[in-house]
Amino acid sequence: MRTDTHLRSVKDGGTDHINTKIDELHKAATEAAYSTMKEASKSGSAKTAYHTSSGPPIPPKRGFPGFIAAFGKEIKKDLVGN
Repeated sequence: MRTDTHLRSVKDGGTDHINTKIDELHKAATEAAYSTMKEASKSGSAKTAYHTSSGPPIPPKRGFPGFIAAFGKEIKKDLVGN
């Protein structure tokens, strides 16, 4: 009976620990996003900050050009060995 109680307490404590870490990560990500937006507004143009590597992902090309680009990337992976 004590083993079951101990395992349940460890399980509950682990869940609480993970939830705490996720909350801290969310808070840090939110602060980073707002600080990036504030820096962009201070520089005068939000568009330049929007297209940085820390911004949202750029959607892939569509149609035939997108197919060629994706096909080229797959060929490159095969040749390089990754």
